[in-house]
Amino acid sequence: MYEGLLLGIIRERIIMIHKTCKVLMSGILAFGILLNTAGMALAEEGAGIPDDWPEAPQIMGDAAILMEAGTGTVLYEKNSYERHYPASITKIMTALLALENCSMDEMITFSHNSVYDIDPGCSIIGDIDEGDQLSMEKTMYGMMLNSGNEAAYGIAEHVAGDLPSFAEMMNQRARELGCLDTHFVNANGLHNDDHYTTAYDMALISREALKNEEFRKIVRTVRYTIEPDAYCEEPRYMKNHHKMLPGGAYEYPGCIGGKTGYTLRANQTLVTFAKRNGIELICVTLNETSPNQFLDTQALLDYGFDQFQRVNVADVDTRYQAGQEPGLFPDQFMDAAPFLKLNPSDYVVLPKSADFANATSEYQLSGNGEDAGTVKYYYGGYPIGSAKVVVDVTEASDIFPVNAFANSGVSASGTEGKDSDKKEAREEKKSHPLRTFFIVIGVILGIAAVLFAAALIRVRILREKRRRQKRRKYRR
Repeated sequence: MYEGLLLGIIRERIIMIHKTCKVLMSGILAFGILLNTAGMALAEEGAGIPDDWPEAPQIMGDAAILMEAGTGTVLYEKNSYERHYPASITKIMTALLALENCSMDEMITFSHNSVYDIDPGCSIIGDIDEGDQLSMEKTMYGMMLNSGNEAAYGIAEHVAGDLPSFAEMMNQRARELGCLDTHFVNANGLHNDDHYTTAYDMALISREALKNEEFRKIVRTVRYTIEPDAYCEEPRYMKNHHKMLPGGAYEYPGCIGGKTGYTLRANQTLVTFAKRNGIELICVTLNETSPNQFLDTQALLDYGFDQFQRVNVADVDTRYQAGQEPGLFPDQFMDAAPFLKLNPSDYVVLPKSADFANATSEYQLSGNGEDAGTVKYYYGGYPIGSAKVVVDVTEASDIFPVNAFANSGVSASGTEGKDSDKKEAREEKKSHPLRTFFIVIGVILGIAAVLFAAALIRVRILREKRRRQKRRKYRR
């Protein structure tokens, strides 16, 4: 009955904390951006997975990654930050942008370039000529199942107007997802020396695509028929090239889709999604020779399902539960802390041989004023997932009777009371004893960030030098 009232009060407390810590958070944010960038640079050099991680299988591919989709935890990696040509797994990004910007019933008109500006003998839907039309839905199935290159080209022109503009959309979206080593120049993955990605970046793109239910539906479809229409009198039959789906030569229990790729320069590339017992995995392999792309993927998925488990943090980490003393929430939360808890649906991923008691956690206050932050978990210093901090309404309602809020200055609708209450609140905030401390800390962190930037520049220069060397190697 009093849930809205209670949430309003606690939310006001959280907002006050955010405002009080504004200077401190600004310093931390500037420092954190630099630290995060440096961390990615160091990760490229192979830092990360703990020494006591389960022993992984040996694979034949040049680069690979196994990522848990929900948390983004990397369970296995081999040269996952090394640049390679993606071939047709590029179409995962094309599909993502199409789904984000179009409806499935929009009609695509194929231009001369979309039909004829592709390599002879490459994968196509077929029986499409300049001026023909197909719905976005049919074109998407043709692109993701038959790997139709004219389909990808047509989608790109429909979404962005022309191919270069769509390529820029692809690169912008990749940057938004945290892809530091990806550059697209076309929508279908046909070879271009400046069209490249990494196993890690493709896992990030795939993880985002999996958030779209329409994408999931398409990639798990084995067969699809484009019925006759005004432009083609015969049905066109699409068959998914991914051989780990039901009925495929390398059928894998739990496989729920993916995308194949091949060019002479890229060799075999493969993205696969599989789910068992609540764990959903993304596997990417690059620069493989057939059929090793399927064999390596099967071995890595077996490794992930056999060796790792989901752990619901709200069930096992009582340190952040409402009413626990002493809790691990910052002192700034004061009377709001007893009403906070971990989101019951959030989890981490751990080796089955590991004990959650050996995991460490780090509380981070969010910067939006809408929630109470996030608890990030680590095992041996390695990220394994996180949990949002939410308000435990039941706990608070049991403690506070309705008349406890009579003079709170917050009405049942969550609005403030008298003007005098507002003035008192402003005075309380202005005189908060931690304000000066936070200002000093913010200045110190700002100076530290500048010093850290100098070291970061050197790391990035060295990394770019190695990238140029790798790029010259790929172009030979």
